[in-house]
Amino acid sequence: MKPIRKYLSLLLCIALALTLAGCGADGQTVTDTSSAETALESGSDASVPSTLQETTTAEKTTTQITVHTTEKQATEKETEAQQMPVSKGMKILSVGNSLSRDGMHYLPRLLAEAGYTDIVVAYLYVGGCSLEEHTENAKSNRKAYDYFENTGHGWSCKENVSLKYGLGAQKWDYVVLQQASRLSGVNSSYRYLDELISFVWNNTRSKPELLWHMTWAYEKGTELELFERYDYDQQKMYRQTVSCIKEHILTSSHISGVIPVGTAVQKARRTFIGDRITYDGRHMSRPLGRYLAGLVWFGYLTGCDVDSVKFNPDKTALDEKTVSAIKKSVKSALENHIK
Repeated sequence: MKPIRKYLSLLLCIALALTLAGCGADGQTVTDTSSAETALESGSDASVPSTLQETTTAEKTTTQITVHTTEKQATEKETEAQQMPVSKGMKILSVGNSLSRDGMHYLPRLLAEAGYTDIVVAYLYVGGCSLEEHTENAKSNRKAYDYFENTGHGWSCKENVSLKYGLGAQKWDYVVLQQASRLSGVNSSYRYLDELISFVWNNTRSKPELLWHMTWAYEKGTELELFERYDYDQQKMYRQTVSCIKEHILTSSHISGVIPVGTAVQKARRTFIGDRITYDGRHMSRPLGRYLAGLVWFGYLTGCDVDSVKFNPDKTALDEKTVSAIKKSVKSALENHIK
């Protein structure tokens, strides 16, 4: 019996050993699975089974591609928006005379170069018209004016219209007033200003900003009778014009600013250009005088640096030295206005 018992005991030991070995193997498998889960949570691929690694990598790649594509689309849209031209507009009317025409002649070309695509540049013209005459024309609704207009495609003219017609022709951003140059330095001639302003306010379709066009003193040696009241003295005419603007225009609560062409002209006269800015003593020479006046209007209305202007109406007449002197005079006038 003893051999049988020994044999049974041996079988029991072997069975127990096999059972313990199986448990150990199962325990190792659990440990490996746990390690894989831990590795996945930590972002490590070291202990992750190959199939799980491939799936995770694919998901990450898809996410990265989606993010990069979205960022690229956003960047492309932003670039497209930056490249799209911003539409700028300006509608401006001058109630004046031939000196308004001098100042505004090149303005449409200058605005177009600066990116203004929706423009109306216009002036109501009566030769030599003063504040008094404008006021009388307004009260009688007299069809005394030629209405010149430019929308970027050249000048057109409608004859025999009233001041009221011109004021109602567009929803103006600006309406510019001025005195006849011969009276620009005569204090008493400004007594009609308030009545004219009132008529403008009551007959425009919008509430435009009112500006003042400062005209210029006559050329030295001019024998016009109109110059006699200033004793044929250019500096006297300029000083009196400045004095009247300070007294009647800068103190007006209705007029928001002065387009200082007269100041720019005086400054240019002190350069090598000299006193050759007009062709007949009072009207702007072409192209030099009109180019100077146009740059003043453009710089004042837009705030753009005139040095950035590339437009030149006649490169033969206006060489680089002349253009540089003109722009320097204009910039100084815009910075110092009527000082």
